[in-house]
Amino acid sequence: MLSQILYLRRKKKCTERADGIVTGYDTKKEYSSDDSIEQRSAATTSYSPICRYEAGTNTVTAKCIYYFGRRKHKEGQSVIVFYDPNNVERFYINGDVPVSKFAVVMLVIGVGLLVVGIAAGLYII
Repeated sequence: MLSQILYLRRKKKCTERADGIVTGYDTKKEYSSDDSIEQRSAATTSYSPICRYEAGTNTVTAKCIYYFGRRKHKEGQSVIVFYDPNNVERFYINGDVPVSKFAVVMLVIGVGLLVVGIAAGLYII
């Protein structure tokens, strides 16, 4: 949920469009707070794209604030970025929307309850 709020705030501020290239990825490993040393090999790896783009007369290479569960773009791939003209290192890649695990779980539960409700309603009739 927090990632969606940050995305919407970033989208509001990032108004300048530029053609960019994905030059690499920053990786982050996340461990459960109750993982022991032996279990740390099962960490979740997230990826944040690093892009190069022209912002006015400057060439900017920056890391996106968002991390995703997979690499969404290939290195060297052309992308459209929107950046903040007041802070050119703030950007997002057009079409990339972060989705939290919590939001996905709630969506699945909601759809499941909807299906059960419809099935129960049809059974009563």
